[in-house]
Amino acid sequence: MELKLGDKIRQRRKQMGLTLKELAGDRVTAAQISAVEKGKCRPSPGLLQYIAERLNVDVEYFTLSDEEKARKQFKEIYGIALKLYKEGKYDEALKKINKAESILQLLNDEQKGCFYYIQGNCFYEKGDFNTSFDLLIKAQSYYIKTRKKEITADIYIKIGNSLFNTHKQNMALGYYLNAYRFIDEDMDSDIKARILFDLALCYLSLKRLNLAREFLDKAVEFIKQKQWPKKERFLPGIEMIRGAIDRETNQIKESLIRFNEAFERYKRDGDVTGMGRARNNAALCLWDIGDMEKSVKYFREAIDYKVISGDCTLIDTYLNLVEAYKEMGNIEGAINALNEAEEKMIKQNNESGLIKVFLAKFQYHSELKEYDRAEIYAFIALDYIQKQGDIKEESKLYMKLSEMYRAAGDEKSAVDYIVKARSITL
Repeated sequence: MELKLGDKIRQRRKQMGLTLKELAGDRVTAAQISAVEKGKCRPSPGLLQYIAERLNVDVEYFTLSDEEKARKQFKEIYGIALKLYKEGKYDEALKKINKAESILQLLNDEQKGCFYYIQGNCFYEKGDFNTSFDLLIKAQSYYIKTRKKEITADIYIKIGNSLFNTHKQNMALGYYLNAYRFIDEDMDSDIKARILFDLALCYLSLKRLNLAREFLDKAVEFIKQKQWPKKERFLPGIEMIRGAIDRETNQIKESLIRFNEAFERYKRDGDVTGMGRARNNAALCLWDIGDMEKSVKYFREAIDYKVISGDCTLIDTYLNLVEAYKEMGNIEGAINALNEAEEKMIKQNNESGLIKVFLAKFQYHSELKEYDRAEIYAFIALDYIQKQGDIKEESKLYMKLSEMYRAAGDEKSAVDYIVKARSITL
């Protein structure tokens, strides 16, 4: 129940340990303060200002409802958190927005959505896509009540991206299509282009090339027709998707040309993240045509760019490099790349990346029939996987352990891990 003005004054006075006389000071009497607290008289604006100053609060502390105060406080917190987020200070932004948790229940739906939206975006940029997904789902549940199409569509895109980056493309597609439903003539051009672009990319990853081309063509046509400040940033991405489609259809030389063109566009734009991804894809093309030396060189360049930009796909390029070294028979290079990747993931506190590193080490030592070492890395990976609660990945690892034990001649352990894999997925 909302306290009355007098009750608020009394409550604040007692919090500060003041008597009526101490609060009254030399300007009014204790009796006057008592009358105000009991609701027998309403203080003038001047007296209320005096009381507020004596109690070290703003006048609004007494005049606004709890909800009004909370919502005003949130606006200030959110504004600072958003600024920190845009500056790339994600931990600081999280620390700031988390201060609003105590007043969350007093906020309106849009503000609750903002609270989870900032959190979700920060974790997304930090590469923690599972946490990002959970928080953005909460944001979406509040924003959808506001009937604000653009922000709701934007959240669907971000949820889709979180899923896409954890290799859950089919689920991601559903969210991209949900965002697509909101497209209309009045939608912000940048959001509309992103929806079309992400749909093309998702269909590409699912090997549904006709649909990938269809949505890419829609994106290109839309970008040609519309003028808005950020449109140029989509152009290298279009080359990237075209290059990927070419590679999927074994047009490797054409693909390499497109990735190199994308790299130059990203370079002109100063987009280091894009430069890293374009170099990685070009390296894959060079691998396809058998130019392993240049492929390794490009993977190394991609890693350098991704380290600079803090790209969440850094680990994937490291793993590509490892496989390239293995293809060349360069065992030392592969091991060094894995160890380097592990150091980078630890430095970034990237648990998802560490899982990939330890799984790669497990696989590598299994292939070398160094089963004892492989087992160690498998159990380290398992520990991280269980912390994340990823039952599907846990089951897959049990199956791989079963295969390893069978190869090592330990049939009992092989059977035990098959049973474990099946039991957790029932």
